[in-house]
Amino acid sequence: MIQREVTVGRAPDSDILYDPNCVHISNAHAVIYSNGSQLIFKDTSTNGTLINNVRVHHQSVIINYGDSILLAGKYPLTWDRVGVFFPVEKQPTQINSGYTPNVKSKTVVNPSYEQQAVYYGPIPVNGKKLSASDSSANIEAETARFNWGAFFLYPFWGFANGMWWAFLISWFFGWTIIPNILFGIMGSKWAWKNKHWRDINHFVIVQDSWKRWGIGLFIAGVFISIFTILIVMALASSF
Repeated sequence: MIQREVTVGRAPDSDILYDPNCVHISNAHAVIYSNGSQLIFKDTSTNGTLINNVRVHHQSVIINYGDSILLAGKYPLTWDRVGVFFPVEKQPTQINSGYTPNVKSKTVVNPSYEQQAVYYGPIPVNGKKLSASDSSANIEAETARFNWGAFFLYPFWGFANGMWWAFLISWFFGWTIIPNILFGIMGSKWAWKNKHWRDINHFVIVQDSWKRWGIGLFIAGVFISIFTILIVMALASSF
């Protein structure tokens, strides 16, 4: 029997396409594969997938209608999306690490699906009003991350994240690295508690932006310092 593979991710050629703002979904997050009698979910992602609250990472899992699928533990993959490509029957999900479908060669059971991509934008998850299971999986994971934006730029980061007093700390302890380490470790928790966020996605996007600015400015500062030292050495050697 000719078999059908459906790709899921943020890559433009994905069959089930997610918006680029779904930052934790990989470009090639997963492949859903039919072997003729079973429907198989093949995780190929960086952050894994939660299926019926069981984390699947670089594994093949037999899935059935009604199973709960959360890409990266955050973004639901609903069965109306999968059903566009596969009719399935409801059975208990089984973890099957040994089964490895061919994810490299694409064959299509119905040519009419070949160019058909299903596009879905970011699914808003209100971090303040999550169910108990989603709350522990999403908010706890994000607020436990080391905050590089706070580590590099805590005086300015504090103003933007509801902690004006971070600037005062820099006056007294800015000459040490202790505040940087403290804000790096605790910054995500403090930012989540001290500022109103639209949802957990909004929080992640803002903190990622601060991380990019912090790392970028740090690298720029290193290059400027090296350049300045070289100029001073060149001037000193000329006398």
